[in-house]
Amino acid sequence: MIQVLAGCWLIPDALDADSCRALIATSEARGYAPADRDYPPGYRTNDRQVLDDPILAGRLLDSVRSALPERIEHEGAVWGLVGLNERLRSCRYLPGQWFGRHRDGVHHRGPDERSLLTFMVYLDEPPAFSGGLTRFFDGRGEEAAVIAEVTPRAGALIVFDHDLWHDGAPVTAGCKHILRSDVLYRRLGGDAAAPRTQRTGHLGYVWSLTEQPDGTLASGGRDRTIRVWRDGLEVDRWEAHDSSVLAVRSLPDGRLVSAGRDRTVRLWSGHEPTVVRRHEGAALCVEVLPDGRIASGSADGTLVVGDGRGHGCERFAHGGWVRAIAVRGGEMVTACEDGVLRILGPNREEHDLGVPLWSVNAGPHGVAAGGADGSVHVLDHRGWQRFQAHREGVTSLAWLPDGRLVTGAEDDRITVWGPERLGTPLGEHGDFVRAVHVLRDGRVATAGYDGRVVLRDVG
Repeated sequence: MIQVLAGCWLIPDALDADSCRALIATSEARGYAPADRDYPPGYRTNDRQVLDDPILAGRLLDSVRSALPERIEHEGAVWGLVGLNERLRSCRYLPGQWFGRHRDGVHHRGPDERSLLTFMVYLDEPPAFSGGLTRFFDGRGEEAAVIAEVTPRAGALIVFDHDLWHDGAPVTAGCKHILRSDVLYRRLGGDAAAPRTQRTGHLGYVWSLTEQPDGTLASGGRDRTIRVWRDGLEVDRWEAHDSSVLAVRSLPDGRLVSAGRDRTVRLWSGHEPTVVRRHEGAALCVEVLPDGRIASGSADGTLVVGDGRGHGCERFAHGGWVRAIAVRGGEMVTACEDGVLRILGPNREEHDLGVPLWSVNAGPHGVAAGGADGSVHVLDHRGWQRFQAHREGVTSLAWLPDGRLVTGAEDDRITVWGPERLGTPLGEHGDFVRAVHVLRDGRVATAGYDGRVVLRDVG
């Protein structure tokens, strides 16, 4: 019997006991890997594996299709059930492991086909483990209330909207296994014209922006593409990486360099990429040094600097994810998950700011770093100053020519800060802000999880 709990469908006995045991055994035989080279340790700590198996996806869908909605209204259109994403994710939770509060990302197959629902099957149950509840919340902030809790039962399936905030509570003993996918829907033809104005930009999150020498703007997104914009219109598109494009930067000669969750750094001459570097974790950030060398930071805890041919690389160890890089003259400045801001130059400096650092920018007006708690830390001729800029993590910041600072954060807001650290709102995105970039003409380009790239005038 299907139960509905706060927007979540709970379908008991979607799989029988033998099927659950077989899936656990085959997943353990393939082997699990920690998630910390692809996802922040403050976000999730469980082990995982990815399996592309259209046959298994088809069998899973067939077993429960009658319980899934055949039609869903979304963004002014009607969408029809297509199938299950064949990219399956197995997760294992050992004692002390958990998955923090989050929403699930959309899997896009184009502007008219995408996932709308999460599909998650529990493969075992207590007493095989203790803890490990799935909890649903009425919002994303720490003050959000729990609106439903699901105790894992072997073979039970939960299906819920991607936008529903949820977590996986810590497992306190034993070992918990789940299998997860996405339910895919296609926009039905009769309604395709209504939401066209909403389907500009990337399909999914936009992670990074850079201005090119010819004045165009390049963006990298979760849809694995780099897109090029002129006056707000897309003029070019490159199929860039095997997964999210997390960072893009322009070289003086017009080429682009990009970094991706696929752990590669790629140099682009037109549409032809060259892989110049491979990290052992997601490549999170990239910058071009004045001498033409390329610096990239990774979830493997290293900063690597070398030329565009993969030669002469230097490695600098960090104490966690290297989230962001800035260049100031002949120095590199890095922001790291361990809370340490490092200045790498003739004299290496380390400043422990006491909070995981998510962003950094450097220029004539000083060094600014954004914290996971919404704080901003500025080092200038007066020394260090700290102020609370946002309610949630500061993902991007940039100096304006006049010394004001622009910040974007996971509270969806963009703010301009004057010398006295008084904030003036510059606007919002419909979701997390991921990139803030000051253009040569004085405007500010911003991008976020809502898939949009926006040009904003600064007063």
